[in-house]
Amino acid sequence: MITLYAGRAIEGISLIALNLIAPTILAQHTAFAHRGWVMGIWGGFMPFGCGLAIISAPYLIKQGGWQLGWQSGLVFSVLVCLLRWLFIPYDSLPIRYNLPNDKDQRDAVLKWVMGAHGDARQIDGLGGADPLTSKIAIISPSKRDDSDIDYKFIQAIVGEDWVDDTPNCGNILSGVGAFSIETGLIKPTGTQASIMVHMTNSGTRCLLKFPLENGQPIYDGHTRIDGVIGSSAAIMCLYQDLEGSACGSLCPTGNQCDEFDNILVTCIDNGMPVVCLRAKDFSLIGSETPDQLNTDKDLRVQLESIRLKAGLAMGLGDVSGKAVPKMCLVSKPRHGGTINTHTFIPKQCHKAIGVLGAVSVGTAALLPDSVIHGLASFSNNQKTDKNLEKMIIEHPSGSLTLELEIFLKGGQPMVKKAGLLRTTRMLCRGEVYIPKSVWGGKTVSIPPK
Repeated sequence: MITLYAGRAIEGISLIALNLIAPTILAQHTAFAHRGWVMGIWGGFMPFGCGLAIISAPYLIKQGGWQLGWQSGLVFSVLVCLLRWLFIPYDSLPIRYNLPNDKDQRDAVLKWVMGAHGDARQIDGLGGADPLTSKIAIISPSKRDDSDIDYKFIQAIVGEDWVDDTPNCGNILSGVGAFSIETGLIKPTGTQASIMVHMTNSGTRCLLKFPLENGQPIYDGHTRIDGVIGSSAAIMCLYQDLEGSACGSLCPTGNQCDEFDNILVTCIDNGMPVVCLRAKDFSLIGSETPDQLNTDKDLRVQLESIRLKAGLAMGLGDVSGKAVPKMCLVSKPRHGGTINTHTFIPKQCHKAIGVLGAVSVGTAALLPDSVIHGLASFSNNQKTDKNLEKMIIEHPSGSLTLELEIFLKGGQPMVKKAGLLRTTRMLCRGEVYIPKSVWGGKTVSIPPK
């Protein structure tokens, strides 16, 4: 009798543990995109399994006692878990495969995702009515052997009816690694992730390094980024192969200095096509706020005229429908940095500065014949060693610190690698709904790498 009671107690504890622990384990080890299927299988098992147990229990107990009944339930539960591993893909269904394969239809869908279909308020979409909050990342396993993840960036243009996949975005890139882990695309081990990201917009790469705990990103930390409230764990971004990312060469016009509309400029592409201009040539001193610059219609018209001409000279073609090149007004540093900047993306002044835009502007400041070289302050304490240049790029919200690895090419300083710290954290998970008139949701399935 004691054995019977003990056996029934063990059976009850086991069933409770199975019901509580198994769904947690399944969810923990299943990519987010597939958890609905997995939990559905488990949810179907519970009533079916209980009913089967009630029906079969008398026969099983008669044949082998309570032990056989318990063992049969255990075997059935294990079979359900095996079904999950065999028939539900372990990898996430990345956003790339959730989108239309046709580029025009994809862009139409993304415009509705962000609300970038002409309304500057972006009420009918997820965009934040600001270029900084109208950015899209499309993530998938990399097709390249030297990379882990493919990342395509798309800029939704605020107040206009189009999106642009020409530029890169370093700020959004900082969240790609954490997203890849959270969605099951990558399953790192140890205490630090090291993820090589292929930026498909330009064909360049960036190595992301950040801390892990139990295979998951750590978001809490003490690193602060100017323009961002609070602190978070540091993400080291090590950019490689940046020269000529979109234009094919560092100085796309073939010159370190050009002139458009009687204004001297430097056209540069070291991760981001940028046109560097001196603020003083527009009667600006560098202390203006983004709002002041955005309300200066004459300035914006003048900058756009130069941008269109520079775009043609840089080999980008007609850039009236593109977010590049960026326009950067440069002045002498005001707070002990290397240079002071105000960047337009492409027609609104950025409240800070884009990561890759900062790399390009910093590179232009190093070129001896660029129009902004004379504005830069290269103090002794910014030099880390003979091959590394630490630069502080001032912007309207503070500053951004770059570390550039320098080498000489034809007697000119060139940037081999660029490193800087960023932060990220997960905000939400969910689904976004698209009108059926825009897209019916059908795609051609492409298996992950």
